[in-house]
Amino acid sequence: MTDDSLPSTLFRRGTSFSATTASTSFDPVKGYPQLAHEVGTEPSWLIFRRFSVLNARNLLYYQAELVQLEHELNELEARSDGKEDGESHHLEVARLMNSEPGSLGYKQWQKVQEIRGKLEHYSITSTTSINASK
Repeated sequence: MTDDSLPSTLFRRGTSFSATTASTSFDPVKGYPQLAHEVGTEPSWLIFRRFSVLNARNLLYYQAELVQLEHELNELEARSDGKEDGESHHLEVARLMNSEPGSLGYKQWQKVQEIRGKLEHYSITSTTSINASK
């Protein structure tokens, strides 16, 4: 393998590349490749922005979305309470999961699934944000 087969946009090597003895000395291209090389060789320079304010704003939006979804689920549960087959779908998950498309039970189950997805993202984001702020 020669230097010609390596991506020249990332770095320029002063010597040919050897598969058995790969040299780590190279002249990085200016910009992010050079900065990454400098930070990589001097770990004490490693500084990354935490985006604390942006993360807090993102969490607030997640909370607002979840509050809205919770309200919508509460309305669906109230509407389906005893309406279909004389039984409440929110008391029996198997019935919700097997509800006919378009029915109140089906809409309720779809809303539960939507909430789960959003809640999972919120939980991961909030945990990550809390750990990053320490």
